[in-house]
Amino acid sequence: RTADVLKRGVGHLAQAFDAHTVALLPDETGKLVSVIAQGGSPRLAAKEAAVAAWVFANGLPAGRGAATLPAADGHYVPVAAGGRTLGVIGFFGDGAWTPDRATQVEAFTNPIALALLRSDLSAWLGAG
Repeated sequence: RTADVLKRGVGHLAQAFDAHTVALLPDETGKLVSVIAQGGSPRLAAKEAAVAAWVFANGLPAGRGAATLPAADGHYVPVAAGGRTLGVIGFFGDGAWTPDRATQVEAFTNPIALALLRSDLSAWLGAG
């Protein structure tokens, strides 16, 4: 279920922003891993993975076009809901990362975060 939510969400984001898009979620140990990509490889270079890990830990955007870690090749945004960061989505493309584009990205990632939160809750309730 989580994979379906991410696949659809990442597909919409890649299309809407004409960008290679990668979704990362924590594994059982809490380490971020690339779980799905649209428009390119899901593998991130060590520098890019470090930026994504920073975004996950701090719950703030970073990377290209952001005030934090702007030397990164990608722009990374937290996928957050319910007061916690659930994952990270990275964007790679030629478009400039303006404040308007950042707002648009946030508008697209909020429903993904809510769907992931609901998926987590359903799994938790089903396990109990």
